[in-house]
Amino acid sequence: MHLRQIPPYRPNDWSKELAADQPGAHLACPNCGHTEWYHPIPSPPGTQRKYRACKVCGFWQEADGTPAYRCWMTVHTCLGTIPSNTQCKYCGAWGPVHWHAGCWRILPAKEVGVTTCDNCGATLTRLHVIPWPVRADGKNPALVRRVARVVGVVAFVSLGMVLAALFNAWRPTNGWLMVAVFAATMTVPHWIVDGFARVAVALGEYLQSRDHPTSFENPGAFLGLVERALFLGALVAHQPGLIGVWLVLKGIAGWRRGGTDIRAGRLFQVYLLNNAVSLAGVGLGWLAWKLLGL
Repeated sequence: MHLRQIPPYRPNDWSKELAADQPGAHLACPNCGHTEWYHPIPSPPGTQRKYRACKVCGFWQEADGTPAYRCWMTVHTCLGTIPSNTQCKYCGAWGPVHWHAGCWRILPAKEVGVTTCDNCGATLTRLHVIPWPVRADGKNPALVRRVARVVGVVAFVSLGMVLAALFNAWRPTNGWLMVAVFAATMTVPHWIVDGFARVAVALGEYLQSRDHPTSFENPGAFLGLVERALFLGALVAHQPGLIGVWLVLKGIAGWRRGGTDIRAGRLFQVYLLNNAVSLAGVGLGWLAWKLLGL
């Protein structure tokens, strides 16, 4: 789930996660989905602070209803002295040493460039920031948003043209109308598939938020655009058998990938749901094609 989409986190949520966070029962980060180091953090002695954190992607969230945020990992060579039988309070390095490399510290973005190392006095700046092991919000979120906007505009315009022709409000030439039906069949079902999958994953037992990547962060979204155009083309060309062959191959590949346990079965059901909704979109496109006499 994208950082901006993560819901508020409150003390009762923190208490539930703390009770569930047991050895052998690893919790998954709501942002990156990894379980290696995600925990609700107990309040330090003398404080009331409650929060959760992931040291795989940098996800942080206070249990006070405020939005989640991303912390930054900093690493510097510390020139401070650590006495014998003492650990660095940041990275855990043992003394006696007069300096040590790879001293790491996690900071909120607003503290980078302000915070100093208590051992050596060095100010931790952007030059000390290193990437997290996992980039949780996608490889290129700006590009994902641009693609989503383009698909959204195409869906809106093409659907408007088709509906205007169906209700005799305005009819372009048949050539443009064919393009509009294909474009609407490709793009409009994408948003419906995405909506159904989000609800199914949110409510489904044994499913987690990361089981349905958001919109065009999911390569399957691009596959859906292309295959819906191919399916409509097969119907126009009176070759529906091509659709059947393709769906059989997809079904075999999806089941082999998922496996046979309960969670895999749930994932396969989401996979089938996506395909069913996508096929319904193609069916509506074919119906519009026939009604328009194309």
